[in-house]
Amino acid sequence: MRLKKLTLSLLSLSLAACATSGINNTQTMDGKALDQQAITGLNAMFSYPSFDYKGSMNVQIERKEGAPDSTGKPQLEASAQQQIEQYLQQQHIKLSKQQKQDLYEAMAERRSEGSFRSERIQRVLGDILSGVKFSYEGSVHYKQKLISLNMMGRYEKPNVLVQAKVPMILDLENFKFYINYYSILPFLVNKQDQEKFAYLDFSKFKDDFNKIDMSKLIAYLKEQNALLYTLAAPENIQQVALNSQDRQEGAVRKIRLNVSLQDLMWQQQLFQAVNKEYFKKEIIDIEKVLDERFKQLQEDSSISLEDEEDRYRYYGLSAEEKDAYKAADKLESLVDLRFGDDDDDETEAAVADHEAVVAATEVVDDEQAVDAAAEDAADVADVAADVATAAASAAEQEDEQVAAGTEVITSGLNFEQCMELSKQLQQLQIGDYNYCLNRHGIDILDKDTDFDFDKLKAEGMSLLELEEKFSSYASDKFVDAKAFKALVEQHQEDFKRLQAKESIKMPVIIDVALDAQGRAVKIDYDLQVDIEKTSTVKMHLDTSFSNYGKASPIDKKLLKDAKTIAEMSKGSALERVANGISSSLGMAYEEDKDGNKVLKRSLSDQIESLAEQVYADSKSYRKTYQAVFVFELSREKPEVMEHYSAQDLQEMGRVYAYSYADQDQYDPKGKELAELKRLMSKHHLESTEQYDNTLGEAVHDKVMSAIDENKNQANWKKLVRQYKEPKAIFAEYYVQLYLEDLKRYEEKLDNKEMALLRRTAAILAQTYVDARQKKLNEKSIAALTEEMQEYIDYSLYRKVFKQLRKEFK
Repeated sequence: MRLKKLTLSLLSLSLAACATSGINNTQTMDGKALDQQAITGLNAMFSYPSFDYKGSMNVQIERKEGAPDSTGKPQLEASAQQQIEQYLQQQHIKLSKQQKQDLYEAMAERRSEGSFRSERIQRVLGDILSGVKFSYEGSVHYKQKLISLNMMGRYEKPNVLVQAKVPMILDLENFKFYINYYSILPFLVNKQDQEKFAYLDFSKFKDDFNKIDMSKLIAYLKEQNALLYTLAAPENIQQVALNSQDRQEGAVRKIRLNVSLQDLMWQQQLFQAVNKEYFKKEIIDIEKVLDERFKQLQEDSSISLEDEEDRYRYYGLSAEEKDAYKAADKLESLVDLRFGDDDDDETEAAVADHEAVVAATEVVDDEQAVDAAAEDAADVADVAADVATAAASAAEQEDEQVAAGTEVITSGLNFEQCMELSKQLQQLQIGDYNYCLNRHGIDILDKDTDFDFDKLKAEGMSLLELEEKFSSYASDKFVDAKAFKALVEQHQEDFKRLQAKESIKMPVIIDVALDAQGRAVKIDYDLQVDIEKTSTVKMHLDTSFSNYGKASPIDKKLLKDAKTIAEMSKGSALERVANGISSSLGMAYEEDKDGNKVLKRSLSDQIESLAEQVYADSKSYRKTYQAVFVFELSREKPEVMEHYSAQDLQEMGRVYAYSYADQDQYDPKGKELAELKRLMSKHHLESTEQYDNTLGEAVHDKVMSAIDENKNQANWKKLVRQYKEPKAIFAEYYVQLYLEDLKRYEEKLDNKEMALLRRTAAILAQTYVDARQKKLNEKSIAALTEEMQEYIDYSLYRKVFKQLRKEFK
């Protein structure tokens, strides 16, 4: 738990350093307080279309003794297999012998990997990072959605000198990650491709990324940057002398913040707690997304490779996917060739527009300053008043509860009661287990947990209590840094208690160097972290920023010439090793009944297939939810699944299905509803914190995906019957998917735009026909006009192409 909190705090710290956002300010720094100068400097990047950055990092990790690695092929326990068998029988779900074997193997591999992953990661990081000097450079281009990073490493000892440079590019427009790894793995690249990039396609994460409300995320990050300085004591912020490197970067002033890592942690943790509901509702439920995707990556990376012969022919893609990608890449090249690449012109225009806006606003800045300050003060006062009201309400409720002789935590268990439950596991209800985990961070059933509960109670409870109090103020209204400070000041006694229990302060020094326009041009971090029972981390990080609005261009030809890892390695000295790398990235293979190499499916994929099978047979949300529930629970928390009987699991799944369903999906009445209420009481699943929300939402999402897939298949069959010919089907299906995407963003097309979309779809349909006949060329897009480019979505093109390719062999 502590390691997770520390990781999240360091992540927030990194975001503040590397992705700082804010306001372009042309006023001089004279007259501003040091904290405001630092905040303005940190928040000076998102107003520009691009910028360059460079820096260095030195990390020393001294790992403490960890758990040993597991060996041998993992096997699912017989008791767990028997439990699954009973559950399937009760749910009347019929799976083939092979389906069961695949599920059991995937479940065993998943469990084996999870137990030792953190120790392995720490050991690998310690071996790699200690003694190596890292540096980096790159550029960020918001308009093109491109980020470049050149990572350099140097290791030098008396008889050893190793240097390497690894260029990388992240493309968030087409959702691809490019890398040239020749310098570190030269024998994995064939001779003719040594200068080229290899790429990984992560378009399956596109929907997750598009869920983020970027404008609100930027505003949130601005306040996180401001938080450090808004809460700092005046004596901890000081101006320090510039060094020669600072002056070379164009700095005219440097501001130092002295703070402790513990303070950074509680600031971030409580700020997140008070804004938790706002962030989940208005920006994105990031914990849910990350949990799902990391589980998927864990499963994919744990799948072993059965055979290596001839794997290069597949490159991790099915034949349909491979054809779709080839056609989309060829189409994009033809479009670029026809209309040219005007990214540089667009960037220059964006910079010119930005400078014009700045010039225009300078005239009114002085006149608006007083009014803006008054408005800000009023806004802060309003939020502070809301917070004060919430605090008063919470205090009133607490007084009433104490007067009535009840616990302050009325709907659940306190810390001591959760510890007692850990000694009485036979009486443990699932709702109590979830509550102790959600509220107190105690995983009662985790066999690998090594918590000293008495020590945790003595040293860490005050932060848990504070988080509970701050969480009670959470709402869908954003609490900014100034309002948060007002809230902190109301809890000074609580913070004194917290700080008194900190045995060792871990200091952090942050230096921000500013240029004449008040923008951050260099940021330095120095910190030392002691991770209990794990390791000691010493880190120095410096990052410089330059060329605001005029960043170094990224050569798109490098992206167009990129190949898959397997293609890059074909014919190299260690081709099979390269294919092993593909496997570790989730592209594992097995033989089908005909002896062909096919992509091996992860546990998550198999659960999704199970959901589709059950829904296709039953057309029931509840039955599908119950079927998926036990496998998702086994995937996420096997120790919980094994603790309960098949009958208990069936009842829990039924309650979860009711609690997470929308009314139009599952709306029981009469006796069925009464039975559900009885089961909720029996299993202590009566309040939000008694549920595992990550589990409930994950199962719900898989069930809804199965329902959507069922509808999509029905719609697809209707399209095939109605339009018959591939070309007509392609055009209509592309239009449908394009409009569905627009609908998600609440956008609509007028009649003219709709006509352009249909004309574009017709041309794309012709390119599909030509590609299948190996005749895709310039003539295929002869009717395409420049204004139609806006309606070409290459990810949709691949999706439609793949579906047509499956239907029409």
